[in-house]
Amino acid sequence: MKYRWAAAFNRWFSRNVMAAAGAPNDDGDKTGGINRAFSRLYKIRLRGKELKKRNRTRYYLEKWAIFAALAAIFLLI
Repeated sequence: MKYRWAAAFNRWFSRNVMAAAGAPNDDGDKTGGINRAFSRLYKIRLRGKELKKRNRTRYYLEKWAIFAALAAIFLLI
């Protein structure tokens, strides 16, 4: 690369961000953090979809309560 800072950023990005999304191709490869977290987060999504089928009003109340809590945390930090 032409600029040293760009090469350093590229190395950091590939080592941290892209490695987090890595999927194992061989037995020795590690699974990235995003892929490991997805399995847990997908269970939450399935619960939400089931709740939406059962009780749509409660689903939206919980959804907006979570958004409000995240916004409050973001604003307080």
